[in-house]
Amino acid sequence: MSAGFYFSWRADVLDLPKKPTLFVANELLDALVFHQYEKTDTAWQERCVGLNDDGALCMMFGPGTLNIDLLPGGHEQLDVGSIFEKSPARETLSEAIATHIVKHGGSGLFIDYGNSAPGTGDTFQAIERHEFVSPLTRCGMADLTSHVDFSALFAKMKSVKGATVTPPMEQGEFLVRMGLVERARQLGQDKSAQEQAKIRLDIERLAGEGTGERTGAGGMGTLFKVLMVAQTGLLPPPFQDPDARTTDNPVQKPAH
Repeated sequence: MSAGFYFSWRADVLDLPKKPTLFVANELLDALVFHQYEKTDTAWQERCVGLNDDGALCMMFGPGTLNIDLLPGGHEQLDVGSIFEKSPARETLSEAIATHIVKHGGSGLFIDYGNSAPGTGDTFQAIERHEFVSPLTRCGMADLTSHVDFSALFAKMKSVKGATVTPPMEQGEFLVRMGLVERARQLGQDKSAQEQAKIRLDIERLAGEGTGERTGAGGMGTLFKVLMVAQTGLLPPPFQDPDARTTDNPVQKPAH
């Protein structure tokens, strides 16, 4: 218990109380299991972690292959060696949360780094103490992640009848719509030039554009995406803009 709130662990979304629920997930989806497939001359072969001749961990082909119907449009033109990532675990969780919200009410907010459109590229990475390390050399010590395909989650949630789902929005746009600029202006009032400069740097980090490097290397405003799902008729701010968006874009390589 903390500040009058009670906390308890739930092993499954299905174990949640059958009542309206507010979900807030920040960097949850990227931690879930994902699969990698590499294009070969004959198929999209699954990549797995195995041991090389020296007994060290390495990436190698596994027995699984990918149904090409699951690939984004334009995959035929991709070079041999291209990598495609897919996470059924993320899609299953997002669908379960959308289903719970439709049945019992509420809404869900997902914030994570990833891509708004399907893409290809190896985004498997490990971070330890804010530094990038090899995913295969610091097992159990580093945070293993990969970029989230928000278009896949959007499609899965939209398949739940009765769910209101907003297309992925960049974190920078989300924060600006939520009043980030106004809030920064308030915080900067009567502050020293040094404090105001720090506030500007913090805003740039949260809402500015990424550098094109792996996440954490630059502005989070474009690297991170925001997705909202809610019960029918509920569209909380800042998701009231009528501007149409689409995730039906051709294959593009994500920044990583």
